[in-house]
Amino acid sequence: MDELLTQEVFDCAWRYCCRCTISRQDAEDLMQDSLFLAFRRLPQLRDSGSFRNWLLSIIRRRHIDGQRKRRLDARLQTGLQYAATPGGGVMAAQHYEISGDCPASRALAVALEFLPRDQRNLLCLHYIEDLPVPDLAAIHNCSRGAIEQRLHRSRKALRAALGSMVVSGNRHDLRSET
Repeated sequence: MDELLTQEVFDCAWRYCCRCTISRQDAEDLMQDSLFLAFRRLPQLRDSGSFRNWLLSIIRRRHIDGQRKRRLDARLQTGLQYAATPGGGVMAAQHYEISGDCPASRALAVALEFLPRDQRNLLCLHYIEDLPVPDLAAIHNCSRGAIEQRLHRSRKALRAALGSMVVSGNRHDLRSET
């Protein structure tokens, strides 16, 4: 596993965990749990070249499972329907690794916070982590067309969030890259 878990793969996985969770402790727990599961299931990995995508899909699955468990626990404890708030908690802009300290970079980081977590994570994986659409499809266990549609909707939502923000008197527009 040492030769598969390079620093680059580890850093990408860590940033993904930070984006998925609200606190650093939750991100650490998710990362530890996912690495442990990946180590246990390493014999199931068919292609060592796809280790990064495989690990990211494990993180995604563990995060979703954890959310479901927390929702079920909340329902059982309170007897009320649990409704998650869109966008979740606010993560530091440094997790997005948006280069530059210009107002546009800060506006982009803030606009990302207003997106639902799924859209935010998809945009970050594609544009910041540089994962191509086929890899995203494998991670999310869906078709390439479904990922392209989600990316389109996510870019549209980001443009809307940016359009409502005014930075230094100028409107910033994000052009789609389709």
